[in-house]
Order: sequence, then C-alpha cells, then structure tokens
Amino acid sequence: MSIQFGILGPRGSILQKDMLSDLAKLTERYALDGVSLKLSGRLGMGYQSYRTHERMQDDAEPRVCPQGRVLSFDGRLDNFKELSEELGLSQEESPDTTIVLAAYERWKGDCFSKLIGDWALVLWDPLTESLYLARDHAGTRTLYFEERGSRLVWSTYLESFEPLSRKLDIDGVFASTYLACAPTSERTPFNGIWPVLPGHLILFRNGSIEERTHWSWLRGSALEYSDERQYSEHFIHLFSQSIERRTGPGSPILAQLSGGLDSSSIVCLSDQLRKNIGREPTELLDTVSYFDESEAAWDESPYFKEVERNRGKVGLHIPLNLNEREIVSSDIPKPYYLWPGADESSLINEQSFDGQVKDRGYRSILSGIGGDELLGGVPDPHLELADYMRLGAFRRFFTQGLAWSLALRIPIYRLAVESTKFAGGQYFARIQHPKKLAPWLTQKAVELVRSSGPQSNSTNWKHRPSEIAMQSSAISMLETMPHLRPRYLERREWRYPYLDRDLVEFLLSVPRNILVRPGRRRYLMRIALHGTVPDMILERRRKAFIVQSPLSKVSENAEALRSLCKRGWTVEQGLCDRQTLLDQVEAIADRNDLTWFRPFQRWLSFELWLRASYQPSMAIND
Repeated sequence: MSIQFGILGPRGSILQKDMLSDLAKLTERYALDGVSLKLSGRLGMGYQSYRTHERMQDDAEPRVCPQGRVLSFDGRLDNFKELSEELGLSQEESPDTTIVLAAYERWKGDCFSKLIGDWALVLWDPLTESLYLARDHAGTRTLYFEERGSRLVWSTYLESFEPLSRKLDIDGVFASTYLACAPTSERTPFNGIWPVLPGHLILFRNGSIEERTHWSWLRGSALEYSDERQYSEHFIHLFSQSIERRTGPGSPILAQLSGGLDSSSIVCLSDQLRKNIGREPTELLDTVSYFDESEAAWDESPYFKEVERNRGKVGLHIPLNLNEREIVSSDIPKPYYLWPGADESSLINEQSFDGQVKDRGYRSILSGIGGDELLGGVPDPHLELADYMRLGAFRRFFTQGLAWSLALRIPIYRLAVESTKFAGGQYFARIQHPKKLAPWLTQKAVELVRSSGPQSNSTNWKHRPSEIAMQSSAISMLETMPHLRPRYLERREWRYPYLDRDLVEFLLSVPRNILVRPGRRRYLMRIALHGTVPDMILERRRKAFIVQSPLSKVSENAEALRSLCKRGWTVEQGLCDRQTLLDQVEAIADRNDLTWFRPFQRWLSFELWLRASYQPSMAIND
C-alpha cells in the first residue's frame, strides 16, 4: 500500500510544513518510491508512494484540481474504463485520481459507491470545507484518524499516531472485545484513534464528524437463472476477471499456495488464463507455500505439490516448525507492532520470509481469504431452510429439509426447529458478541463488550436470514485480512481475488442451494472449476487443523503461563480473573481440555503482544 497522511487544522489557521514533515518521518521506511507533500491553508496532505501496478506510474499525488480540491488515492480502480466513458474522459490518459475528482465533481458525496476496485482515499473540498476519508467495500487498505484538540490527523498506518513525545493508551473496550473473540473492527487498540470502516466514509465538516455507508453486505436481491449452468458460467467469468484485475502489469506478484481449495483455485485459474494467451510455464505466477512436517495434521506439502505438478512450476517452500516456537520468552524487544497477534517470534518469522523473497522484488501478495465464507465452506442447512421459511416456500422447505435430514442424519423436525430459531436469531438476537464468553472475563470486561456495538438486527427484517448471517460472517472474515496487521520489515500490498466487488455482489445474490448442497459443500465452486483444479484438491474434505503443537506448548510452558496469569496486564486492569485463568492452564496442560482453548489463545496472544511491544507501566483505559 501507498501511505496517505495529513493534518487538518482549525478554521483560519495556517499549517506549518514541519508538522507534516514530522508525520512523514514516522512511515518513510515503508515508502520506496518517494514522498510528496501539499499544503493549502489549514490543510496538509502527504503521500508516500509504493507503486505496484502499471496505472500508478504517471499518477502524481496528492492531486489538486482547478477548483482547489485535493485528493490522495491509494489503490486501483477496476472500472476506470466505464467511469471514464460515463464522465467523458479519455480511458488511456486519465489516471485514477483524475477519474475520482471528476466523479466527485459529478456526484459529490455519492461518488464513492461508484468506485469499484481496491482503494482508500482522502479528499478535501475547500468550497464546502469538507474532508472525506473513505475505504472500498472490503477495506483492502487501512485508514485511521484521530482528533488532536482542534486538529484532525489521519494516516494509512498507526505509526503516525505514536510520536516519541507520547505513549498510546490501550482502549479497554477494544481489549475486552478482543479477549471475548468478538468483532473489533469498529475500533483500534488505542484510545481516540479510529478506523474508517470498510464500505464507509467519514465526513468532517463544520467541526462535526459524520459516518456514512456507501456499500453494504446486505444487497437485498436474489439472482434466479432458469439453467443452473448459468451460475457456473457467471462465476467463472467474474472470478477470472477478478484474478486478471489483480495480476495485471506492474511489480512482481507472489501468490500464496497453501494446498487448500481457495488459494489453489486462484493459482490454477490464473495459469489457465495465461496459458490461453500463449504464456510459458516460467511466465506463470510465482507461489509461496508453507509446510510443517513436525505436525502431522498440518503437512500441506502433498496438496500444494500436486498443484505444482499439474502447473509445471515449482514455487517457494518455507518450512515451519510449530513445535519449536517459544510462546513465552523473557526477552522483550523494543516496540515493533501496533496490533495484537504479534509476539517475540513475529520478527524472527519475518526475517525468515524476507530472507528468501527480498531479492525477487515482490511487492504484491495474492491471498485466498474470503473464498470459504462467500462460497459456502460450511455445509449449514439452516441458512437455506430459514430463507424458505422467510419466503413462505414451505414445499421447498420440506423437499430440501428432507434432503438435508438424510445427508446429516438429523430428524427433519429437529432441522425445522433449529431453522426457526436460527431465523429468529438473525432478526432479534444480539449480534455483536459471542453467546458464551470465556469464564475468566470479569464483569467489567463483559460490560465493556456489551457496550461495544448495536444490540440487535431488528432493522434488517426485510432481508433474508442467510443475507444477515453472511454479513456477520463477512465482518469476522474481514478482521483476518493480513494487511490489517502490517509487518515491521517490509509492507507488501495484499490482494484478495475473492473479495472483488463484482464477484462479491454476485455471490451474495446466488441462492444458497446453488452454493451448498446436502452432502456437497462448495457445490458451485467445485462444479465450475472441475478440470481446472486437480481433483485431489477439489474433493478434499477438509483443510489441516493444528491442535497438537499449541497443546504441547501449553504443557511445556505451564509454569511461565501461571506466572503470566498472576501478573498479566489484563489481570492487573481488572479485565480477567487470575484464579480462573490459572484453572484454565491446568485444564489444558493436565487434561487436554479444549473447551475454552480458542479464547485462551486469544488472551495469550494479547498478553504476549503487550509484553513484546510496550512497557509494563502503560495503562489500559476504559
């Protein structure tokens, strides 16, 4: 990602250049292609370029138009041809910033919903004294902001908010929701620093802040084809288009190849597209695969090697040994990471990866995130059956309910009861938080979790239950995107073919029984990609699941974990109960009890991040 940053001062003030230059210094190590600063009265806008695709080459930023509007734009417009034609611009000569400024001139604040691609932007309109911060539908780039007295500061990276003169305070609501395994996307780990949400824009005008939605996961439309083959053809067309958009001319690209269906499908379909235009095996995408021979349940090498054998090109193989990972260390390095998930081993892992790929010039990485959630990875009958109930299609409900009953060996009356409860839960139940919270969370933490978001889905009554469930799944999925937890050594651009907006909107409109069938998960995807992806991958029942290494590490480090439970920051701040945490260590170490293993890992991840990145004197504020 390129880096956007800036300051908007109070009305009537003149911003000094050194204030903007100081912000630039905090992230300059990630800006490989130069820095540009623009100052205009109380506005200062900066852009540190990281060029990854061909259309960025001639696009100077921040861009100022004749009306005095200033725009910084990080990303790629995929519908630039359509927009250029609609706006009367030249397709070949108009860079993305010119298109965005023309779109704003035509549609003002409604223009953002028309921008299809991977992007984040900042736009200043001096005529209305309005500042817009916006991100694309999936949030493929980050953008944060903070009010500092009468000034507004924004940046792509959190480093811009941590000058040497002050310490950041941990947000207690974020900490509690993170520990509860609840969505944290509406906050950052730090008090007063806020993210611009995916599909949203933030408008600053006349001293007030307004948040608007320009795209929603609740589409409210269903696609009905007379011939099922049309769904498959439509999917292949949009999936191919998405891959081509993200693998066009520009800097070298590295594709993750894990051996699972999602990453393998991206690589295999890309190969097919390239071979169709006469490309040689050496011109196919480069890939990177991880494997761990010490963990029998996580050895992916037979699967990604099968893909390599079929494509005729071997990728980069990086060994992992989870059994050797230290989960508790006495060595505390200087602050590196500004988001939970990092620990003492994170920098070591980065050094290992960069040591093998740095000289190859990769600036972009393709990820398979989103495929499982959007294409029906979990064969859950309740989404489909609840939709039939909502639509009053009771004959269809009985027919499909019987098919699911036979496939899952569950009585149909039980499916009916469960589907009714599921449908009601989508409309009226609390949506932001897990039903069961870890027993070590204190009442203080529980109250902070409950305060962190809307309490019900009652306003979504006009949408199908499956739509609402997909929205909740998407929110959770978007939090796993790797660019949200940037690396320290080098920050490459992540691209997500399954999250292409045209593809997403299609998949959200496809009937559930097309995506998943009784006894047949990923039905549409498997049918569409038959003959493109090796059968060994297409018919794979499940992907690897790690369990032994983390369990053994808890046992090996039980004494250190007990110490962490007694003096951990979450205990000291009253978010976690000391004795209950100690009991959980014993349950895992002595009895291999996995009941609360996931939230325990979450707690450990948070504590190790704090330990690795901050001084023990830092307070956690509510």
